[in-house]
Amino acid sequence: MMEKVLVFTTILLLAGCGSFGDYQPEEDAWSDYQPDGPPDSLYQSDLGPREQTVVFTAIHLVGTPYLYGGIDPGKGVDCSGLVYYAYRNAGVQVPRTSREQYRRAAQRSLTELRPGDLLFFRLNSSFVSHVGIYLGDNRFVHAPSTGKFVSYASLQNRFWQARLVGGGRLLSN
Repeated sequence: MMEKVLVFTTILLLAGCGSFGDYQPEEDAWSDYQPDGPPDSLYQSDLGPREQTVVFTAIHLVGTPYLYGGIDPGKGVDCSGLVYYAYRNAGVQVPRTSREQYRRAAQRSLTELRPGDLLFFRLNSSFVSHVGIYLGDNRFVHAPSTGKFVSYASLQNRFWQARLVGGGRLLSN
């Protein structure tokens, strides 16, 4: 068992630099409130089939290793790869990068967001460089950075609040 952990850790370390370039957030930036699961309201919402597929695909990927440029959950995903995979699984073609996903999304205010919509963030530059899938109740799923895993996060965390650009909805093709 210990050998598997060492091999897995080595693979993660060799996965390459994170999508944030030289940016290395403080350790507590990623250790925000981690809910045990999606918000209860998600199961009571009136999501359409496409939104259900996007949301539950993203939830299913929690725990998947981060891999810069990754779009295959068997190998790892990055933030935009998570969105790309979840939407593709729902039959919707979306651009591959967070910047292009932002350009393609129809902007929505935070009060208009529904589960399956996207949240866009500026982490270390003047352009959008991170994306997550909104679940409702200020929670989202995202793929943080190298050495991390797809996880839940909260918009109530000051780190995310300070970097939030906005929300958007990808229109089906």
